[in-house]
Amino acid sequence: MTSTCSTKERRPILPVFSFVPLALLASVAIAASASLDGPQGTLTVNERGLSLSPRSPQCPAIEAVNKPLWTLLLQSSSGQVTLSSIGQKPRQETTADGIRLVYENLTDGTNTWKVGLTLDIRRKQNAFEISGEFRNDSDGVVVHELACPALSGIAAPRDTHPLIWPNGLGEKLGVAAKPGERTFPYPSRTGTMQWCAFTGERGGLYVGCHDATHGAKTFASRFDPKTGQSTLMIRHQPFCGNRGRWTLPPTVLLPYSGTWHTAAQFYRSWFDSVVKLRPQLDWVRNASGWLLCILKQQNGSVMWDYPSLVQLCDIADKRGLDILGLFGWAHGGHDHLYPDYIPDAQMGGADALRRALKEVRRRGKRSIIYANGQLIDIATEYYRTQGKDQAVLKNDGTPAREDWQKFRSFPAVKCALACQASEGWHKRMLELARQAHDLGADGILFDQLGVTKPMPCWATNHGHPSPSMVYAGERAKWVRFVADEMKRIDPEFIVMTEGLHDSLLDSTLLFHGCVFGVLTHSEKQMRALMDGKFDDAMFPEMFRFTFPEVLTTQRHPTPMLNRIEANYACLYGLRFEIESRYAPDVRYLKEGVVPVREDYADVLNTPRIDIIAATPPAEATRYLKQLTEFQRRYATLLWRGRFVDDRGFQFKGERLIAKGYTAGNQLGVLVWNPSDRPATFTMTVPKARLASAAEPERDHVDPFSPLPPQSIRLLVWQKESDTRRPVVTPTAVPMEKQEPVAGHAPSLLPSSKKWKMVWNDEFDGKKLDDSKWNYRLHYWGYPSPTFTDEGVELDGEGHLKINLIRKGDDFRSAHLQTGSLTFDIPRDPGSKSFWPFGVKKKAKFMHKFGYYEIRCKLPKNDGWHAAFWLQSPSIGAHPNPKYCGVECDIMENYRQHTEGTIGCGNGWGGYGKENKWFGHFWFPYKETQDGWHHYAVDWSPDGYIFYADGKMVGKQMAPECPVSDVEQFILVSTECHGYHRSFGRGGLESKDQKGWIGKPVPALFKASLPDCFEVDFVRVFDAE
Repeated sequence: MTSTCSTKERRPILPVFSFVPLALLASVAIAASASLDGPQGTLTVNERGLSLSPRSPQCPAIEAVNKPLWTLLLQSSSGQVTLSSIGQKPRQETTADGIRLVYENLTDGTNTWKVGLTLDIRRKQNAFEISGEFRNDSDGVVVHELACPALSGIAAPRDTHPLIWPNGLGEKLGVAAKPGERTFPYPSRTGTMQWCAFTGERGGLYVGCHDATHGAKTFASRFDPKTGQSTLMIRHQPFCGNRGRWTLPPTVLLPYSGTWHTAAQFYRSWFDSVVKLRPQLDWVRNASGWLLCILKQQNGSVMWDYPSLVQLCDIADKRGLDILGLFGWAHGGHDHLYPDYIPDAQMGGADALRRALKEVRRRGKRSIIYANGQLIDIATEYYRTQGKDQAVLKNDGTPAREDWQKFRSFPAVKCALACQASEGWHKRMLELARQAHDLGADGILFDQLGVTKPMPCWATNHGHPSPSMVYAGERAKWVRFVADEMKRIDPEFIVMTEGLHDSLLDSTLLFHGCVFGVLTHSEKQMRALMDGKFDDAMFPEMFRFTFPEVLTTQRHPTPMLNRIEANYACLYGLRFEIESRYAPDVRYLKEGVVPVREDYADVLNTPRIDIIAATPPAEATRYLKQLTEFQRRYATLLWRGRFVDDRGFQFKGERLIAKGYTAGNQLGVLVWNPSDRPATFTMTVPKARLASAAEPERDHVDPFSPLPPQSIRLLVWQKESDTRRPVVTPTAVPMEKQEPVAGHAPSLLPSSKKWKMVWNDEFDGKKLDDSKWNYRLHYWGYPSPTFTDEGVELDGEGHLKINLIRKGDDFRSAHLQTGSLTFDIPRDPGSKSFWPFGVKKKAKFMHKFGYYEIRCKLPKNDGWHAAFWLQSPSIGAHPNPKYCGVECDIMENYRQHTEGTIGCGNGWGGYGKENKWFGHFWFPYKETQDGWHHYAVDWSPDGYIFYADGKMVGKQMAPECPVSDVEQFILVSTECHGYHRSFGRGGLESKDQKGWIGKPVPALFKASLPDCFEVDFVRVFDAE
């Protein structure tokens, strides 16, 4: 349940449900003034209410002005009663970290009620927290609502400290904001997170409810332009009956210094402590967007049959879109006969749909099938037999309803709203997800589910108290249940919802944006965005910065995207959308016929015809294709990078907007000119060099030349101060255990592809297989005392052991490889030829692309290290690494003992002055129970994905990281001196043409021998 109220007895409830107004005036009777000092300010509770004196003058203060700290709404047999902190006499207690106010029995001035309230006000690190509990021991009384805390006298002038508000992706309320009370109900499309902030350029006030249950609540604020002050309260709807207890979730106040990003990071830090985001799938992250198609409309007209999905693939291809969203695919058409979704004989039947979806997948597209997450058509047999018992009931016993009418000539479809706590409804939604998977779809969209705000349900058979607020925590619970079940069936199958809020982030991998900041924008909204005016302005940065991993499509109910909407989506990392809803849309997409208003004469909600007519169809198609290809080229930053808003760079440009994305040691800044004239800008990035600049229509541009109107430009900066990547946290991804060799340990393979083993060595027997391996013994043609062909053994139990060998005051160990490069060829003694090296030997095994895996136990001592890697015989021989190879280090453990990390990554350009490193990933080394580890890389034309013990540890993808397109050989190696000085950690101090001069790493003299690098198998797989 969203708000848990334990109760021993339920009483009849009268039909009342309303909200408490903000403006209740009187003095608050609190025993004495009490103050709490914190690092950021002092919080005071007294007879005037709650006050806050921040340390920084940049943070808004709260000056209590004799308004109630809380209000409580009761419903009794005699009617509605409003109680507040006014006139109460609490007992004040001191706790270890704050104060407690205990209200034993509340009074309205005439009657006393057996309803008690306890509030705890405490310091919590840099913030202050208000939480509590109430009890209801009054017969026949239900507590409908608790508004707590109520903050009055917030000194936050809207011209300096506008209120940022989680309406959709975000909204900024400034001096020109609409007057009156503003509210956002959570969770819903207008309340996507549980926090807001009065924020200035150098400080602000964060107010957030840290409610891990995602309970129903409404934030309410009012601004008084005369005083320049605001009020803010949080209204909870617990519906707590007789003998009930209800816990007030914590509200946290944080006066902070700096920009609003501090507030966003504070909320995200709390969120991560209670919720784990569902790991993203590669195919979703790498998708440009979708073509949303209604196949059959509400009135029964068929616009696309199942075989025509092939045509839709062609249409999507021309625009660079990767997903088909199939709405109205069932017998009832769109918004009709829900929740029955039966493949329609009129469109070809179930077998034709399966064949079509299979062809969609063959064409490289993904498909998402539609279902509605809340509507039950009351004309269906399902409603009569099951749905009426699953519907939300109002206090008069009738179902909550929504009527949907799409056409003037077709009557409205009457629907009941399903209660999200009903187990029968959960079962039906899971059945629909399984059906979508069985038909061959890659996911299911539960429409409207992230849109609807919480509402009361008076049913007694849904498993919740009666009444209870639904469409809150229980909604998130069943979506997570369906997502988990479908992941068990198919780890690549996804659940989508329409709308967006953070209660669904542990279940939903892609949202269909139908929220403020995502929907098609008005001219007024776009002007406010460009001018930076605080006039109910869109503030998409709020959600995008707080949750940069979250992916959502646009909501653009039009069969094309103009440059403004397309560039906006690109700038903020939204996935593109175009929609085919009505017959004129079909003609536009098939034939390029621009519709006119008369074409939609029977349609109640038409597309934006002005937008469609303003851009020729061929131009709209061309630009969207160029933009998707542009994003694909820079996918590491724009699709897989992290949105950082305007942090990390300084930017100046009139009527321009710049947003940053980071990936590894790169920062990409997108600059958008939404105006109708060219514009200039300046940009600096501390401790970084400008690596490249590009536009969708031009690959190479002068970075700081005037930006053309309605254009976007990406500047990629390389952070020069970074010598290596920070330690990363391995990410759980779908993996499968497979046993390609009977009697040997299984492989851990990414389940996103089907794999076929093409080469392996299980190290059976007593002798190394010299048809597969040779030894590296030379470096630049000279014998190296650090390399050897000694100390390599097979133990007869299927294991290779490469031992560390000590000879006096020197050490050596072996390099095994399946090929060789120029360095490995001995020089011809006395040769005066330009080519002093001898004859190169034929490789034992070379391969291009695939999955390379080792199962191994790492050395126990520091001072020498093991590696599993790939090398090209011709690395550095061509200016383009694509044609001469990229060194791929799948596993290097030389920081295992000193820093507790393992590394992987790529380098290219040879091993001289032209050598370049993209930067290694370093991930924590954690010992397994049996000591065995799996390390692997998936090398494909798209790039390199690295894995450790069944988890993904990093990616280095094109175009930022070059990808080798030539065959390379495998190395299983150890080094006890290294090729070079290894950044001062020891190794060879110098070398000359006569050989090597160097000293062993000092740690080797402390090594406990014997020690070895033990390998169970090496395997290579190709994706089928």
